[in-house]
Amino acid sequence: FSLKLEYDLLEKQSALSPYSVRNILERFNVPSSKAFMELVSDFFGVMSAELYKYENGKLISLEKLGSGIKVDEKDPLIQEALELNRSFYIPPKDILRKTMNEELNFIALVVAESYAGKFLLAIKDMDFLNINEEALSYITILLEYYGDSIAFETSGFSCTKSCDKEFELQAYRMQLLKERFGIDSFTVVFEYPPERREEVVKLKSMVKGLDRVCINENKVFVLLPITPKEGVERFIERIRKDMDFLKVKDIKPIKEFCDVY
Repeated sequence: FSLKLEYDLLEKQSALSPYSVRNILERFNVPSSKAFMELVSDFFGVMSAELYKYENGKLISLEKLGSGIKVDEKDPLIQEALELNRSFYIPPKDILRKTMNEELNFIALVVAESYAGKFLLAIKDMDFLNINEEALSYITILLEYYGDSIAFETSGFSCTKSCDKEFELQAYRMQLLKERFGIDSFTVVFEYPPERREEVVKLKSMVKGLDRVCINENKVFVLLPITPKEGVERFIERIRKDMDFLKVKDIKPIKEFCDVY
């Protein structure tokens, strides 16, 4: 299936679905293979799987879920998935038919290429309701996010001159999500009177889990990941009800913000 997804469509469907990119990534606080596997288990009902990194023509096992699943990089399906960066799954009706005649080694393969390299998640068993394009699309985004979080540590990436590592990491992740999937993230630049700094610090407790706040002498940068322009406007309205002294100086997509600030 195609990995170039319309994020807005996915999020609109979330009213009828248990999935939400934002909700899932809010839980992904530690960029580790164990944390990744816990999330695919909790959100998508994956019961048995194994995460691999593809390096120098070899698949290196990083983490198992359940009993795991051993795969052979010479398997034609594995080779096709890796060469074409192509994820796929076996429809549930075909799984039932095939298991009557043969043992299935895997029911889905998810491939993601990040700045940390190429990763493959081989799934042997998962909730049948989640064996569909939508669920595997979310898993693909999460897998790339995992790889990019690892890559940040050695990237030398810098968005601003004054913000901490947590803000920089989130800016790095959001730039990559925009480049790969067209997912929007914006940064709001507020100005404030220096004598109100103590009040401005409270802003950190008023934002949501993925959002990041950076405060300097007279400006506040608020990074709003995975947020369309309409969501940015609603955020500003909500914040200014409690902090009407904040003045909006700028609103920029994440890449433009990093280029300017």
